[in-house]
Amino acid sequence: MDFDWVYVDSDTVGQYTGLKDKNGTRIFEGDIVKLCRIRVYPVIWKNSAFQVNNDFLGLWPSSDIEVIGNIHDNPELLEHHGW
Repeated sequence: MDFDWVYVDSDTVGQYTGLKDKNGTRIFEGDIVKLCRIRVYPVIWKNSAFQVNNDFLGLWPSSDIEVIGNIHDNPELLEHHGW
């Protein structure tokens, strides 16, 4: 058997939220999402729930959420939006 090994930094692995965005992309902790095509937030685990800007992520309809990157590969997305 032929195996390929890929190094994964364990600090960059985020928990799946169980939710998908408007494009069917799975949303993970650490993703950066755009809400209602306006505001940009990181997805965090807080108070036993996935949240964006102190709101429960699950309260937003998927049609209003779009994953645009993640905090590890695209930190500049947050810097441009005041984070």
